[in-house]
Amino acid sequence: MFTWVGDCNETMGEFQELVDLGVVVVEEEDGDGEEEDGWDTFCENKGTGDSYTALELPISTASVALIRCSRGVLNLVLKACECAGAVSIMVEGELTKRRRQQQQNITTTTEQHGDTDTSAKGGEEEEDISLLALEQRRDLIWQWISTLHEMAQRVGEGVTDLGMAMYPPIDLHRSCNNDAATKTTITTAWDDTTLGNEVSQQRDCLIAILKYVMEDESISRLLPGIGGSGIHMSEEVMEMGSKLRSAIDVRVGEIELGFGAALLEER
Repeated sequence: MFTWVGDCNETMGEFQELVDLGVVVVEEEDGDGEEEDGWDTFCENKGTGDSYTALELPISTASVALIRCSRGVLNLVLKACECAGAVSIMVEGELTKRRRQQQQNITTTTEQHGDTDTSAKGGEEEEDISLLALEQRRDLIWQWISTLHEMAQRVGEGVTDLGMAMYPPIDLHRSCNNDAATKTTITTAWDDTTLGNEVSQQRDCLIAILKYVMEDESISRLLPGIGGSGIHMSEEVMEMGSKLRSAIDVRVGEIELGFGAALLEER
């Protein structure tokens, strides 16, 4: 988990430097008899591969912000796992206590009645069922944490894929696959581009985690606990998740608007 957070920091740092450079205009030297293109060069700057154009800069700026949101979601995952872990510890403690009590009961019954007391055996069966229910609940909590970890892994790997698509110049084409060959064409849909597709996938992974942590009613339904409680997220987790959901929607909207302007210019 911390490796993925580190990847977010590294990717953010790298592309924040590019964003901070702004639009770098390559000017022609007057000594060759060529005139500077002025404003047209600024607007249509194809860059040198080391900087963004005026149309690419808003896209990259919002993409860096989306990576920051990804780091925030990974931090939320850590806090959510802490909440689930606290419940798991409580269940494990109850299991330990009941197992000890069960063993004491067996020892006491054996000393008093031997192995022939059928009523005692009936009580042992009921206790076994109770223990089994607690073990199942513990296992469900562990499975919930494991599933969340797998979802977080997709987010961490998605940051790397997103970064690979962010290098200038940003590709505004899409690959169309058919039986004959792979063709490259200009697209009118922002999420058909290489970067747009990565942004869309990352958004879906982030939202899936927020829903899993904040909105999954099965948490309480599948994990009835001692006193009827399930895994309850802390107020900090719920507030953080709400802010991240809003931020993700804003950043993806900014990326979509940036692509809209860039694709319109490309056509």
